[in-house]
Amino acid sequence: KLKAVETINGYTISAMENNFGGTQAYAIAPKAAHRLLKHRWSMPVDNYIGATHIHGMLSHILSPSIMIDGENFETTIQHSINKSYNWAIHRKLTREIYSIYRKLAKKSFFARNTNT
Repeated sequence: KLKAVETINGYTISAMENNFGGTQAYAIAPKAAHRLLKHRWSMPVDNYIGATHIHGMLSHILSPSIMIDGENFETTIQHSINKSYNWAIHRKLTREIYSIYRKLAKKSFFARNTNT
């Protein structure tokens, strides 16, 4: 979900509810970088940037994009996991519960900070 914040010269800046699509190119203001570094985190930076409910800052997107993705690159993050490994049921359940919590926390933070 996006909420338009400002439009300038045909470009729209919108607040993002989540970044499930990942990040391809981003800029971080020094003040925002300092705030991000104040928190201890153990996840890929692309995931952490989108974890607004943890660090308390909204992510924004510029449309239309100024970056061109000439190739369709697949992620390499999860390819090393052995798919035949049988995960314990409690791990699957824990992962699903955390996923639901994360989605609700992001939606709640977005609603509180964008007045939707």
